[in-house]
Amino acid sequence: RGIAEMRLIRDWPEIVGPELAGCCLPQKVTFPAGQTLDGTLTIAVEHGPAALELQYKSQAIMDRIAAYFGYRAVARVVIVQTLNAK
Repeated sequence: RGIAEMRLIRDWPEIVGPELAGCCLPQKVTFPAGQTLDGTLTIAVEHGPAALELQYKSQAIMDRIAAYFGYRAVARVVIVQTLNAK
């Protein structure tokens, strides 16, 4: 789990693209007990309009993460608005 989470954070701009990576950061990935699939990704975003865009694009983000890792690592995205996401 830790390696996948580290790669997700490190390679975030490559996974989601520079536009989305510029407005948000992955915070953590949690998995159901005993599993390494179908995790919940928490993404921090600085302002409301970006949060709305992320919500709209959440399925595409999950698809890109699955393509990057070669398996469905994330099944749900949670967006949290923060003062300083970056």
